[in-house]
Amino acid sequence: MPKYKLMNWYMLSKTAITQKTMPYFQEFANDGQYIPDQLQVQQDLKSRFNAKVVSDLGCGDSGCAYLLSNGNVLKITTNDQEGRQAMWLSANSNPFIAEIYDVHKEGDLWHIVMEKIDKAPADLTSAVQEASNYLDDSGIYDAKRAAQALKLWPGIIGPYGRQIMAYVAYLASAPKAPFDFLNPNNVGQKNGTIKFFDIT
Repeated sequence: MPKYKLMNWYMLSKTAITQKTMPYFQEFANDGQYIPDQLQVQQDLKSRFNAKVVSDLGCGDSGCAYLLSNGNVLKITTNDQEGRQAMWLSANSNPFIAEIYDVHKEGDLWHIVMEKIDKAPADLTSAVQEASNYLDDSGIYDAKRAAQALKLWPGIIGPYGRQIMAYVAYLASAPKAPFDFLNPNNVGQKNGTIKFFDIT
């Protein structure tokens, strides 16, 4: 697996409201094209959504997220599995998954534009963690088997149980089974409905 060093990138484009908004991945040993083209990103956002980056929302193991001026979120990731899942989900939306408006690849980076959702309350993250632990304890790591196993999950009677089970059952139809789909860090809410994101 290639290793990447996350660096700060100061925006030169005057279309950005803040200066320090677009971290990028500096590859080691010429492993690939992992440096976003700052001008291309701005031009794409302007032409596709009439939007620009306004702030940095944070970075994870393989990508960074940015708040856009139109209220959506841009995710730039090196994770090919995440990019391909996002491509499928953009054409196969589900009420329990953050809506994806655009997916494309530049070099070795996936650019994903999705709806912004609200932070999950503590009881929701706890419910997702419990469901994840239940599957782990059962040795189940794929959505198809998980959809069946969750029918016996004690948490199914809880306030979020039915929504979680419906979400997992939907993912069972994905052409490539996701392996990271019940992450308590990747769930939120919108208008009272749970919303998962960053599915890989």
